[in-house]
Amino acid sequence: MTFKYSLRQILFGVVSLAFFPASFVLVYLQQDQPWMCFSNTCIDATSSMQTLIRKDLAGFYIFLALSGATLILAKTHRKTSKLLSKRVSKTSSITAAELSWFIFALVALAASFAWDIQYWWFRRLSGWKDSQSSLVFQTLFDASGNVLSVIVGFVVLPVSKNSFLATFMNLPYTSLVRLHIWFGRLLFWCSIFHAVMSDVAPNKKQLPVVDTANVITNGAQQETFGYGLCMYTVDGFTRLTARLFPDSVTSVIFEECGYITVTIATTKAGAAKPGQFMRVNFPSVSLLEYHPWSIARASDESVTFMFGVGVDGEWGSKVAEKLKSLDKGATSGNKILAYLQGPYGKEIGIIAQEKEQPHDLVLFYVGGTGFAATVKAIDIILARNGANVDDTGKTKVVLAWSARRNKLAEISLLQSWQNVSREYLELELFQTGNGSHTVVTSAVNELHMNLNSKLKNHVSLGNEKIDLKVGVFICGPPGFTKDALKSVSIFSAENPNVSLDVEVESFNL
Repeated sequence: MTFKYSLRQILFGVVSLAFFPASFVLVYLQQDQPWMCFSNTCIDATSSMQTLIRKDLAGFYIFLALSGATLILAKTHRKTSKLLSKRVSKTSSITAAELSWFIFALVALAASFAWDIQYWWFRRLSGWKDSQSSLVFQTLFDASGNVLSVIVGFVVLPVSKNSFLATFMNLPYTSLVRLHIWFGRLLFWCSIFHAVMSDVAPNKKQLPVVDTANVITNGAQQETFGYGLCMYTVDGFTRLTARLFPDSVTSVIFEECGYITVTIATTKAGAAKPGQFMRVNFPSVSLLEYHPWSIARASDESVTFMFGVGVDGEWGSKVAEKLKSLDKGATSGNKILAYLQGPYGKEIGIIAQEKEQPHDLVLFYVGGTGFAATVKAIDIILARNGANVDDTGKTKVVLAWSARRNKLAEISLLQSWQNVSREYLELELFQTGNGSHTVVTSAVNELHMNLNSKLKNHVSLGNEKIDLKVGVFICGPPGFTKDALKSVSIFSAENPNVSLDVEVESFNL
């Protein structure tokens, strides 16, 4: 039996949820207890600093609580969810939810900055003896230092691999990393500003870089690092425990096209969902280097990946050389240990919808190793079709896969689908190895991949069904994804009677 969440995920969720109020209370009380707070703003504390710190603390946690409430609302209200999942432009994979949350966070940060400015300004104005300009610089220095610590909290919050947010709120891993990058860039430029203000402020005591680092460290002991740092600490401990339970490779297949399919015996992937990945380490290749691999298939006893070999001397090529010690398809032989972390990432949303609102057609439009992310998803749809006695309730699946390889049709992961009727599964493999262009399919004959033409070929626009529900999953490099999204926009405009659910898993952020 496969459960929605593993015991490890449930325990992690409980601990993470408990840390939310606990970290607030801890940091709040720290301000009156210098012995338990290493920040110099606690040791040299004045009532003014404690007021600002507690103000930022309350604002940060209220913002997170409201964000969580909005997210829960979106998950339970389909129209809200669909609105937030819309892309900000026709060719972008950035969603309205990501951009709007970042903008609201910027507004909250700006409000906090403005409040700090007026606080310090009026507090110092009556007794200030230097010039007016020096008061401006000193005020901006102090206010920017406070807001830096809040930004640090936003930077750390989404970075955990074992993320409570990603697991139970089903947030895309790429979205969390993208927000982490955005806030990281904001932190960099605000640190530069704070350093400049430190250099010109009349009451400076340290060099700019040292002072900036000190303020960021203070943030760790003040408000915003509280919850984010707690989650990141638990996440680090969870990932570290993977070292205590090594798994081993049970089979390896060197595909004719050049890809390598690896199966590892493990109990860690039993709750894996289609679209998720695991971080994989081979200690015989590198003790520290982990790489994310999409889960192709998984069970309570094993997990299967497919990866491509990169440049000679890089990690992938070294792993390939190590795996050659096992014969093709062998289930025994030299024992190759592997450390697995995960599964991470969100379930492909189209598959989650299939359970309650099946699509008429699901088209997987992928490039390169993006194919691996679709295997488990296709297996689930085909299994549901097999259990459905009524033919009218079945979902047709189309896999359009482009790769710079030859002999794609011989990939071992495809072989279990050979006996599936073309009425419910069509494979279109566009292979470009050695500069050639070959389409392995009996249904479509074309010399290039184009999502718009794929949709037109496979969506029936007859009178039998006026409103069609079509799911599209796109996974590939930036140019591939951009062209695909452009095609989706064109098709959607030309066919308003077709309801499109589009999901993007881009190789770039």
